[in-house]
Amino acid sequence: MKQQLFYLFAFLCTSCNYYSRFHQGRFEIIDEEKNLKYEIIRSENRQIERVYCYDENKFLRETHLFINWNSKSEYTLLFDTVRQTPDPTASQINKSGGLKNEIFLIKNDCAFVNTTFKNNFLISKICLIPLSLGY
Repeated sequence: MKQQLFYLFAFLCTSCNYYSRFHQGRFEIIDEEKNLKYEIIRSENRQIERVYCYDENKFLRETHLFINWNSKSEYTLLFDTVRQTPDPTASQINKSGGLKNEIFLIKNDCAFVNTTFKNNFLISKICLIPLSLGY
């Protein structure tokens, strides 16, 4: 019985780390169809998204968001209206409770996320960006 509890506890701790790798850090999303690269920087409750032209690595824009973790694998994003003036779409998203996100699959250093807003959804592949070694 004690051994079974130990294995259950070990499994639960492993599953916590499984998702927590995507709670804070640097990540990227590559959208080859739109020729865009998104660099995502997450802290405990904030997210910055920097958008680049993928081919040229040319900076296009930066967006500030609040992130609220509802569970280990689910979170809500709201646009930060103090750090930036929201466009009509961002205002509508905030008024409707934000963008709902669920990590539904993790493969290696990438998570597959389902983002929903009203009746629309988008599947994204968000990958960890390794820390540089001092350079």
